[in-house]
This record gives sequence, structure tokens and C-alpha cells, in this order.
Amino acid sequence: MMRSTVLAIFSLVCFTFFCPVSYSVVYAQQNASPAEIEDLKFIRNLFNDRIYNFAAQEAQAFLDNYPESQLMPDVLFVQAQIDVINGEFNRALKLYSQIINDFPKAGVAEDALYFTGALKLQLNDKQGLVFFDRLLLLFPDSKYQPKISFHKGEQAFQEEDWSRAEPHFKLVLRSEGISDEMRLKTQHYLAWIYYFNGNLLLAKSMFFELLEADIPKPDKAKIAYQLGVDFQKKERYTKAISWYEKQMKEWPDPEFQDQSRFWIAECYYLLHVKNPEKSPVADKRKAIRLFTQNLNLEKPISPDISRYHRGWLSQELGMKAEAEEDFAWLQTHNPTYAADLELTATRADFHEKKEDLATANQVYIQALEYQKEYEIRNMLLISIIRNAYTLKDCGEILKWAGESDLSPKNKDYAEISYYSGQCRFEKKEWRAAGENFARIPLESPYARPVFNSYLTVFRKTTDLPGGMTYLTSVEKRPKFGSQEKILLLKLDFCLDLKQWAQAIEVMLRIEDEIPGKKKDPWFLLNIAKTADSTSTAFANKKDPIHQYPLRKKEFYTDLSLKHYQTAYKYLPPEDKETRLSILDILINRYRQRNDLKKVVLLYREAIVLVEDRQKQDELRFLVANLLLKELKQKTDALKELHKIHKRGNSEIHYRASSLLAELYIEDAKYIQAIKILEDLAAQPIKNTDWFAGTHFRLGELYQTKERWEKAVSHYEQVAKSKRKNQYKQDANNRAATIRKYLEQQKRLKEEELKKKAQSANPPETKAKPQPTVQQ
Repeated sequence: MMRSTVLAIFSLVCFTFFCPVSYSVVYAQQNASPAEIEDLKFIRNLFNDRIYNFAAQEAQAFLDNYPESQLMPDVLFVQAQIDVINGEFNRALKLYSQIINDFPKAGVAEDALYFTGALKLQLNDKQGLVFFDRLLLLFPDSKYQPKISFHKGEQAFQEEDWSRAEPHFKLVLRSEGISDEMRLKTQHYLAWIYYFNGNLLLAKSMFFELLEADIPKPDKAKIAYQLGVDFQKKERYTKAISWYEKQMKEWPDPEFQDQSRFWIAECYYLLHVKNPEKSPVADKRKAIRLFTQNLNLEKPISPDISRYHRGWLSQELGMKAEAEEDFAWLQTHNPTYAADLELTATRADFHEKKEDLATANQVYIQALEYQKEYEIRNMLLISIIRNAYTLKDCGEILKWAGESDLSPKNKDYAEISYYSGQCRFEKKEWRAAGENFARIPLESPYARPVFNSYLTVFRKTTDLPGGMTYLTSVEKRPKFGSQEKILLLKLDFCLDLKQWAQAIEVMLRIEDEIPGKKKDPWFLLNIAKTADSTSTAFANKKDPIHQYPLRKKEFYTDLSLKHYQTAYKYLPPEDKETRLSILDILINRYRQRNDLKKVVLLYREAIVLVEDRQKQDELRFLVANLLLKELKQKTDALKELHKIHKRGNSEIHYRASSLLAELYIEDAKYIQAIKILEDLAAQPIKNTDWFAGTHFRLGELYQTKERWEKAVSHYEQVAKSKRKNQYKQDANNRAATIRKYLEQQKRLKEEELKKKAQSANPPETKAKPQPTVQQ
């Protein structure tokens, strides 16, 4: 500032000092010696030649040599001017004051008054205006009037009092004899006044004239810069760029160079923002380069804005790493940008696309620290949680979910509950997982993905009522699956938990509502078996079925029987094994009900299915016994036993043949009985337990028929058997008795024949009784 002040005052000094000799000087010379006059001229010439130190020495010598000289004010004035030039302003002001006060009528008193006012104003002392007013009062026609008007206008201009400054400058321009320099300066000030007053057309017209005139380059630089600013304010960015560039190229000035460079870059950025599609790549690259040059300065202009706009331009050009570098710096060093959601989203997206989700989450977390607004915090939290879920970082998910609002007020609460629930599920924290899943509305897109997990939670927590309620709530929502699927899941759910009664209810619904299930033998079998389990539950007094009975026990037993029968009906004919197992169950059920006729029918059905002859005969024997003992259908029993007779040599065949023989014996049909037993004896049964019994019974039958030899023959086989049996002793006794009887009969017969031979008329003889054989 000191340098500029000195130069400004120096110009004023030169303007005034060498004007024609004033009246006071002429008057003083009349009373001065030639030597004094000559010395004053010498001092003036030295000053004029800018030999200031020598001039100062000569002036001091003059004052020392001529202490009473009438020319003293002139010499003092020269000294004051030299002090001004040398920057000794206070000393200069004292000399001016000495002239004004001690020599008020001296020719240089007017000059002293002017320079005092001018110097004080240059030193920011408004008291300088008082000296100007004093000067005009004392010298109404002062040659300094235009200059005073200029200074007053300049002072008002500096105070931004445009209405006060304008008249002073107009007065200067109307004055005659002012220098071209002052005229141009005055025009310069007026142009700015018009500009600041909003008279832009007149101001710009004067600006253009001044740029063509011989004014200092800094002033031209300022005008060009301001024109750029003005066009920029009007969003005429291309025009603004041309003026900024003109300033930098034609009137380079340290005060504006860096600012113009910065604003050129800004205008290119604003052009891009205004019309991104028509923004040339070259312009964007140029803006990036200019922002970079600005940032490389020791004191860059608006470094944050430079980085911000350079980052977005880099982003547009696909230079995303460079953009990330700028944005990261901004969010690290400036809280305002740290809270900028657009920057946060852009940076996070950059890292997410690189699959660097951990860094993306750091960006979100940093922004979260500066956010207080509810919706914004939720938006950042869901982004963090999503990335953590992808990273399978349940610790982070649960941490940030804990800071989230999990009420319906938060539009993302269902998604957060989904991620949290899945984490809890993975950790086997079943109840906590269930609490999260329960928050997810059924209409949410996240309800279906947790469907299976939620069912597992119900099973793990043994929350049967809750699970069934949940399945009922999703039953008619297609996205969870068909009605058949849901009902089957309900069924599976009940069966896993051994809730048989509830399972039956679901099964009956399935049977009624799902086409084809009424003829599905496997499903019908499942109903039957579950009904059996339900019936069994009634036997356990501690079973929950007693606390919450759905139906009476008889319902389940009847239901089971009905579905076994229906399942049998629809089973494929080739699946004989399953059909036989069902028949076996049905036979037992009808036995329990004492419906033996039905049992017989079922046995006969089983006989048809069985391929093994031995098994067939066993079943027929069972049928025969039922017919005989329970149903009293002896004829039908005989038919069944005849089907078994002579089909094999197993125990069942022996028992069947024996029973058949006994039935004939019971009906006194001994011939048929003998025939059956002879057939049985013909079988290879010699080494079996029933060999002795068969022959013993034949011996009895033949004995009854008085076929003694046959009877003895069979008794003897029993007696000779090598296997221990209960009939041996009895068979021996019987055989001996019969043989004895036969011997006796033989003797009697021989005696009778002998007597006949002796006498043609043998005497009558009394018949002897037959031997008694124990039956």
C-alpha cells in the first residue's frame, strides 16, 4: 500500500509543481535578493530533474542561509514534496501545515492546502476533505477545483456511495484543462459507478471505450475480469470464458490471473451442467486441467469447489478413480461434503462396482456420522446392511440393524428384518430369528425368501399354533406356493410334531380340496395311518389330545378303516405286497369288530393275491377255522379244507387234513375220513411229529369198521415208530388185543369147521362175545 500511495501522490506533485510562477512568488521576488531567487530556481531545477536528495540539501541550505527570506514558503513546499516522494508523510504534512499557518498569503498556500487534503485522503484520513473545503472557501476559483472534485468522488467511490461520487466525477469531466490521465481515470470511475448502479448498458459501453484507451493494464484487467463475471452471472458462460481468457492473455495481472483461470474452469463446468449432452469432451478436459492448475497453486482459489467440480467432470469422462480421489479428499477434509449424499452414493457405487463392499460401507458409515434426518439415516443403514449381507458379515448386519428403525414407519424395515433374521437363523438363534421374520409383512418381497426358514423356526421352537397360524395366513397367497403345497406343508408340520389330530384335519381338507387326492392310495394310506396314531394317542392320558380334543376316538378308528379300504381299492394291482399288508390290517380291524364274515372275505381276497402255495394254504386253514368255529358254516369249512388236502406235507397240511378227517368222523362218515387220513399217511411224514397220530387214528377207524388187519397194521406202525410219541403204548395194547381176538376167532372157526365135518347136524353152540377195543 505504501508503494501505491507514494506513486499516487507523486503524480499529484508533478502535476502541480511546475505550473507558471504564482503571484506570491512574483511579489516575493520583488523583496528577495537575486541570490535568493537564483538559489530557488536551482532547487526547483534539481527537483524537476528528480535529483531529490541534492534538492533537499540545497533547500535546507537555503533556509539556513536566508532565515528571513520571503521565498521561504516556496522552499518549504519543495521540501514537503520531496518528503512525500520519500514516503516521509508526517514530516511533509508538518511542512504543509507550517506554510498554511505561517504563510497563508503565500502563493504555495493554495498548493499546501490541496496536498494536505490529498495526502490525508491517501493515508485514509477523511479529514483531508476539510482541507479541500477550506481551500475552495479561500480560493473559489482554485486551479485545484477539478482535482478536488476528483478526490471527493474517489473518496465517495471507496465508500461505495455511488450517488455522492457520480456528481463529482461528472464535474471533473466538465472542467477544462484536465489531463488525459485524469479524464480517463474519471471515466473509469464513472463506468464502475454506472455498473454498480445497474446502468449496465452505459457501463459496458464505457468499459469497451476504456479498454481501447491508454489506461493502466491493471485497470483493463479488472474491467475484462468484471465483464467475465457479469456474463457469468447472466449464465452466458461462453462469453464469460472469452473475457476471462482475454484478461489472462492481453492484460495479465497477478490479482486476476488465478481467479480468471478458476472461473474459466467453473464456466466450462456450468456449461456442462446446463447442457450435458452438448458439452464437448475437450471442454471438460480443459476444465479439469484448469482446476488442476488452480489446485497446484500455493494458495488455490476455492480448493473444495475445484475438487468437487473436477471430480464430477472426471466422473463424466469415465475417470472414476480420479473422481474418487477428489471426492474422498472432500469427504475427509470438509464436513459439508462428508454429509453430501450424492457424493456418498457416487463413491459407494464406485467401490461396489469394484466389489470392494467393505470400502463402500466405510463411505456410508462416514456419511452416517453427519446425518440426523430420519429417512437419510435409514437409507444409509440399509445400504450398509445390504453390503454386509453380501459379505456374509453377520456381525456388521446385526450391529447396524440394531441402530435401524424396525417399525413399519421405515420403508426398509422388512428388508432389514430379512437380513437380520437370516443371520439369527444361521446362528441357530431360533427365537430371535422368528422375531425378525415376524416383522416381515406377507406382501413384502422378502416374505417368500424366509418362508422355509420361518417354518423351521416354528419347528425348532415347537410353536405349533404359531406355525399353523402362519401357514393359514399364507394359504391363499400364490407367491408362497399352491394351495396343495401349503396344505401339504401344514400336514408335514403336524406330522413332524406328532400332532396327529391336527394332521388329520389338514388331510381331510387336502382330500376334499385337491383333485385326485381321493383316489391317491398312498395319501389315503397316510390318512389311515395318521388316524391310527391319533387313536393310539387316546390311550396315553398325558397326551395333549385329551386337553384339546378335536373329535371322539371312534371317529379316528372309523376313519382309519375307511381309508385303508379305499386305499386298497385304488392301489395298482401289481403292488401285491402293499395290498396284502393292507388286507392284514383290515382283517385285524374286522376281527376286533367281530365282523367275521368280512374277515373271511378279506382272507379269500388275500389268498388270490398270495403267490406262495404254503401261504395260501395257511390262509385257507384260517378261513376254514373261522367258518367252522365262529360262523358254524361246516360245509364251507369242509370245502376250504379239501382245497388244502394233499397240497403239501407241512404242518398246516397235516392239521388241515386231520381236521377234515375229524369232521367226517364227527358226521360218521368214516369212509371219507379214512380216505383223507390214508392220503395224509401216504405223504412223506414218517419222520414228523404227526406220523404217529395219523396212523393211530387210521387204526381206530379201521377197528371201528372191524377191519382188524388194517387196524393192526396202522397200530403197529405207530408202535414201531422211532420217534417218541404218546400213542406207542396204546397202539401196542390195541394191536395185541386185536391179534388175540383174531386168534380166538380163528380157533373158533376151525373148531366149528371140524364139528361140521364130524356131524352133518352139529349141535347148536352159544356165540362168544367179541373183544372190546378201547377207542
